[in-house]
Amino acid sequence: MVKREHDLGACYLRIHSDMPGALKDVDQSKVRAYQVAYSKKMKDLRANTMNNEGQWCVIGIPSVEWAKVVFPELSEEEAFEKLEDAIFMTSRVTEDSDPLENWRIHDANLVEHARKLTELNFKQLHFTSELGTDLTVELVDNHVWIGGEIRHQREFTLIQTFQQKNVLQCLRRQVLMVSCMLQNL
Repeated sequence: MVKREHDLGACYLRIHSDMPGALKDVDQSKVRAYQVAYSKKMKDLRANTMNNEGQWCVIGIPSVEWAKVVFPELSEEEAFEKLEDAIFMTSRVTEDSDPLENWRIHDANLVEHARKLTELNFKQLHFTSELGTDLTVELVDNHVWIGGEIRHQREFTLIQTFQQKNVLQCLRRQVLMVSCMLQNL
């Protein structure tokens, strides 16, 4: 991203469709080299989007390959349709309602949940599962939960869910690496 584009208020749209396993037969050192080069090239754009400095949106488009990973028991056509329905549902798009109103309601819920979580002022979070997870995470004092609408200085609105980066900033340093590693398992 060129700084000039950002300064002029450029908006960014990412259209994403997964093909799980597409690179399984590619030399992983080449995949890693690409990822490193791409990460360096896109550093400014990533900062722009992740710091909510500009307008951006990600659109998920289903693929047959992705659909078959999520719904392996279905035919390709049925799996594709079911994944497409799941994306629309997640995006709050339905034939019988107003998506903008659905997002307004969702935003109000996020703001309210963030307010309540902040009020609770947790000292720690304790995660357990049937698989044996038993992880206690201490939170910093006076942490603030963030979610919902953010009014930007350029007069546009961002609606963010409980962003992982905001929550992870609240974690005590010694647990940060453990939680990141657990997410990749």
